[in-house]
Amino acid sequence: GLGWGALTAEFAWRRVTPGPRTPDEVLRMVLTSVVIPPVACAHRLRGEWKVRR
Repeated sequence: GLGWGALTAEFAWRRVTPGPRTPDEVLRMVLTSVVIPPVACAHRLRGEWKVRR
């Protein structure tokens, strides 16, 4: 869990850095940075499952 948290924090920081860094934008970037990796993994697994069937 600690590794996932560190990688998520780095991902969020890379997404926040170039932006305007307003509180609203930072919150959106942090929340979506938490959601994107599991959703991307699920999407990939669903695609692999579909191809194998």
